[in-house]
Amino acid sequence: MERSTKIHPIEELAEALVSRRANGAKVVLCEGAFDLLHIGHIRHLEHAARLGDRLVVTVTADRFVHRGPQRPAFHEGLRAEAIAALECVDYVAITSSPTAVEAIGLLRPDVYVKAAESDEPDIENADSTPREEAAIKAVGGQLIVAHDFTHTSSSLINRYLPVFPKETSDYLTGFSARYSGGDVLRYLENAKPLKVLVVGEAIIDEYQYCEAIGKSSKEPTLVVKDLSA
Repeated sequence: MERSTKIHPIEELAEALVSRRANGAKVVLCEGAFDLLHIGHIRHLEHAARLGDRLVVTVTADRFVHRGPQRPAFHEGLRAEAIAALECVDYVAITSSPTAVEAIGLLRPDVYVKAAESDEPDIENADSTPREEAAIKAVGGQLIVAHDFTHTSSSLINRYLPVFPKETSDYLTGFSARYSGGDVLRYLENAKPLKVLVVGEAIIDEYQYCEAIGKSSKEPTLVVKDLSA
């Protein structure tokens, strides 16, 4: 199947799957950002495909990908196309939700396969598994937790597609080696009772470089040419 014919709006895909299930097909669902397709993703999806007859993959929309600055690295359309290029994938949709709960309710899969450890941890949605498990049970399906990830998109992007200068990247690498995410969160929790005085002000000036042309003939206004154009 051509990859362009695999990608559908999620509402249309929900309708198409009704007839597939009526014909006895077992539908499997996977969801993720897939913001740099790697071997861990491929193994995960191939494993999921073997659990049913049709594999559906929902790709998290750009506005719900909370992985740090300049993320996602790849637009949702490109991420969906990359997933659709895999032979093991039958259908792809972009979902407008930060978790799989909405997709499960719409697509009503028989099986929802999730990685044991999120490919890219998202603090805002760290408690999504219980809600997703409740959602798949509500539609009569089954949650399967897979233990097959070997890489993370975030680590690969941070290593090979850095968004910071080298000095900043080196500092962050050293910082992450010394402190865990839990250490940082505990520090912030301990700082809550403190009364902090911040001295200074934000500078929000924006410079526009111009060249004076002359004065308006009717108004006391200086006419300038924008040099950035």
